[in-house]
Amino acid sequence: AITPSGTFTYRLADKLVRHSGFLQFDIDLGDNRNVGNYGELKTLICQSPNVAYCGLSVSGTGIWGLIPVAYVERHSEHFDYIKKVFA
Repeated sequence: AITPSGTFTYRLADKLVRHSGFLQFDIDLGDNRNVGNYGELKTLICQSPNVAYCGLSVSGTGIWGLIPVAYVERHSEHFDYIKKVFA
């Protein structure tokens, strides 16, 4: 298993040992039926200057990627903002 946002002793926020400096996003078609341009979504996300990596999920039906986090101590706030932007 991998948790790109950091190294953990256990997969819980309070078990973080060291933050990687990245926030991971994962967008699945099944969870986002409201997205009308899902076929173009990966291209659009890849064009963002704030996205360090964007690719297909292992299943081939989702998109995942990494975004650099400016302030690792504010990871949750970065995540909430990205959710709004992607919405």
